[in-house]
Amino acid sequence: TFYRVIPEQTGFNLYPEGWVSLVSLVLHTSISRETVFRFGFVTLLAGLFRGKRGQIAAVSLVAAFASCLAVRQFHFVGYYEFDGLVAASVAWTFLLNALTGMVYVRKGLWSAATVRACVDLRFLIYPALGLF
Repeated sequence: TFYRVIPEQTGFNLYPEGWVSLVSLVLHTSISRETVFRFGFVTLLAGLFRGKRGQIAAVSLVAAFASCLAVRQFHFVGYYEFDGLVAASVAWTFLLNALTGMVYVRKGLWSAATVRACVDLRFLIYPALGLF
């Protein structure tokens, strides 16, 4: 499954496996993270930087912050090398957050959460197809 990357030094797995956890992961990213990143950070930063350029700057700053969190997730699982996998993950995270940020700025929070949920359906599709 997807979570076999986690080191099992502690004797128990911190991440449960199964469909319930995968569905909760999709709901967590589409509702919780979108509410915090878009409604919280982008709204605050867009209020500080006025106009269309301010919206672009706010979305870019939040996407850069989320990319830093992606690097931190690699450190969490014990992966400390900066190679193509980390670079691709950082680029994907930045592009995804920039996309959902622009959707939030133009269409609102529910549209951004819907886009994020559609993208994160891969967490349900990949195991169903046997890819992880």
